[in-house]
Amino acid sequence: MKTAAIIYTARQKGIKALAWISLLFAVLGGTAGAGMFLGQAVRGIFEVFTDTSWGKSIPVVLLVGLSIGLAVDLIVDMTPNQMAIWSAILIPSIASAAPGGFGGRITDWTTTLMSWFGDSLSDELGSGAPSVVALSCIVASLVMARRVITKSAGR
Repeated sequence: MKTAAIIYTARQKGIKALAWISLLFAVLGGTAGAGMFLGQAVRGIFEVFTDTSWGKSIPVVLLVGLSIGLAVDLIVDMTPNQMAIWSAILIPSIASAAPGGFGGRITDWTTTLMSWFGDSLSDELGSGAPSVVALSCIVASLVMARRVITKSAGR
């Protein structure tokens, strides 16, 4: 009986560690993606709506909603789940699409970060390496998050 409790506790700690590693990968991939393909795609989608008065508020509303979702997901059980992972991936790209100085600052920050990151990787691995790393981080975070949900359900 005592051995089962020890195994259960170790398993729960392993699930929680995997979930936090998944969130870290999501933050890295989301930030890297905002400076590259993901950010460009999101900004392109929101540019369609910028001519309307309500269209400029869409990125801000989504940003607030994802931030609240991220906070609630982390507060509920102190383990990042799907909402936290998707929020961490999308928040940098949506923030860079926000109108005004805030979006510009986020875009400048992610572009600077990715040029620094990209220059170092490109020298070593070739010009496509930063995009591959960003995409790899995003995919790894989603796969790990799925694994966490599967393991958590099989308590």
